[in-house]
Amino acid sequence: MTQRLGRLVLTLGHDDREDDYPAAKLTAVLGQRADGSTLPPLDVDSREAPYWSIPAPPGLAMLTVSYRGGLSGQRPDDVWVDGPRGTDPRVIKVGRYDKYLLALLDRSADPAAAPPTRLQLRPASNPLLLRRGAPLRVQLSFDGKPRAGVAIMADYAGNADVKHAVTDADGWAEVTVQNQGLNVVAAMVIEPVAGDAELDFVEHLATLSFALRPFSHLPGYRHPAMRPDE
Repeated sequence: MTQRLGRLVLTLGHDDREDDYPAAKLTAVLGQRADGSTLPPLDVDSREAPYWSIPAPPGLAMLTVSYRGGLSGQRPDDVWVDGPRGTDPRVIKVGRYDKYLLALLDRSADPAAAPPTRLQLRPASNPLLLRRGAPLRVQLSFDGKPRAGVAIMADYAGNADVKHAVTDADGWAEVTVQNQGLNVVAAMVIEPVAGDAELDFVEHLATLSFALRPFSHLPGYRHPAMRPDE
């Protein structure tokens, strides 16, 4: 999720590109106040299509989103093919790729009050109170239960190939805040599916998103032109 011209834009993709998608894939878009109380339903707007944006109403402090992905599989020659099992007999396995977002937007928000998604990365405290280089504890849960042994990517939007920590028996891991700007922490769980005619697994990807103000926008910073001559 990014903020553009006062709107929250739900982006899909990797650090090297963004993809378009139909709004119907957004199965839940929920806004919460800082205390966790739910705001009236948020309207998903197509004015920036192929991006889908949300006007930020007063009091919006947290946002949770669930996205149901499509079916796709990879062939031995590394080519990806969209569609269910049988679309291309060379495909090794077919997966569905579901995604879940928790975005912290206000320094007073209580992450513990955020509604759960099927896979969720929840911080121990509000990361908007931190700065780049600070430790950040996160807990990963799947179907409401802590998930152990899962790699955490602390900079999914900028360096998704680097795994920074692994969750412990209670689902907790500690990472370092990577950016004085947009941070996207992520974790992936692959759920095998048996007896389904169309797919072999579901990939669940949870992201925790928060944007820190640059140091030059924080209290106490003095613009170079405003400093006394030395």
